[in-house]
Amino acid sequence: ELLTIDTDFNDYWIWRALLVNGTFRPRVVAVDFNPDLDMHVTWTVPYSPTAEWDGTRYTVASLLAYQQLGSAFGYEYAYSLEMGAHAFFIRRDLLHPEDYDLPLRLVQKESHLEDRDRRPFVDVSLHDPALQRTR
Repeated sequence: ELLTIDTDFNDYWIWRALLVNGTFRPRVVAVDFNPDLDMHVTWTVPYSPTAEWDGTRYTVASLLAYQQLGSAFGYEYAYSLEMGAHAFFIRRDLLHPEDYDLPLRLVQKESHLEDRDRRPFVDVSLHDPALQRTR
């Protein structure tokens, strides 16, 4: 199974809800990440059921936020597309141990408009209890 999540806003929260629920564990997950965020931050937009992307940098989540979320639930980062801001994660039980902990490959594009409202992101490493799980 391949799950692709690309809603342009609540992507982190959608994948998180599926992981926490635990009833659907696809082999591969593709997510839309924010290439304008530094690769060392674990940020996402706050969940909002009515939010829509407005074309600014205020969208989805950082690659590291997804990597930490996936890792907490048994997924390993595999690859990031160069032409777009999509990352792929594979269920750990399907991989050889040599394929665990691959380095993140961030494609920084600065392709979105500046967020003139300077809305804050949520640092999930500090505020998401789901990330406190262990491998």
